Amino acid sequence: MAKEKWTKETVEKEAKKYKVKWHFATNCSGGYKFAVRHNLIKNYYWFEQKSKPIGYWTKETCEKESKKYKSRSEFKEKSSGAYESSRINNWLNDFIWLENKNIPNGKFDNIYGYFFDDKTVYIGRTLKPNKRDIDHRKESRCDSVFKYSKHLNVEIPPMIIIEKELTIEDGKKREQFWIDYYRNNGYNILNKQKGGGIGSLAFNKYTKEKILEEASKYKTRKEFKTKSPNFYYHAWKIGLLKEIIPSVQVTKRGFWQIRKNVEEKSKEFETLEEFSKKSKGAYDAAVKGGYLKELTWLKRKRKEYKKR
Repeated sequence: MAKEKWTKETVEKEAKKYKVKWHFATNCSGGYKFAVRHNLIKNYYWFEQKSKPIGYWTKETCEKESKKYKSRSEFKEKSSGAYESSRINNWLNDFIWLENKNIPNGKFDNIYGYFFDDKTVYIGRTLKPNKRDIDHRKESRCDSVFKYSKHLNVEIPPMIIIEKELTIEDGKKREQFWIDYYRNNGYNILNKQKGGGIGSLAFNKYTKEKILEEASKYKTRKEFKTKSPNFYYHAWKIGLLKEIIPSVQVTKRGFWQIRKNVEEKSKEFETLEEFSKKSKGAYDAAVKGGYLKELTWLKRKRKEYKKR
């Protein structure tokens, strides 16, 4: 029998490359299984003991976390969850204490507004007014301008440029100035967040259409979450998961306890190894049920024995 690759020392060395347990499990399954089998995981004190719940990394918690670091690279390395949420939501440019070479120099920023007849206004800022106007007019459950126009059953009013040719830093200050100005003059403000952010200046690839397109590639919500976590997060964030459910089915509790379901699932794979990796729930159910050997349509690898 071949000598096992992993030892207590080598697996610990490998595990120290990861900050989160699931990163270790995903990127080094062999080492992770060895550590679990030999009850070593509990000794790996450097792993984050508890994963942050979905929705934990808001702009406020990310900002607080980012202030512990001097650069984006350090932020990314030492707090991957907060960094990824900040990157996805385009908050990184707001954290000016981090090294940032992506903020454009020059006077490109614009302050704009959408003024409704009932004295309601949305104030925003953008580097590309035409593109931003198109974005506001796309059907979206998370766009304040679109939602309010639909609520009133009226056309979205034209975009009014309030100020233009501002630097990024000036734009951040002036956006909040105009929000306060119109609020003090009796306007209802549609803005959900405090002004001064740069998130809306960047291109957002996580549109409703692209999320649905990405989700259609997967058969279960778990597969969607595992293989495309960023799209999954945005689907959850804007309330799209319920809409995705018809095409991305959720496996109900007890589903794999029914042998027929397990057998049908196993027929999607050619080999036993593929079945065990790509449908762990069904595979484990077959093992526990004692009928794994009866799934004869799954090809097995021949065991090689050394000649004695």
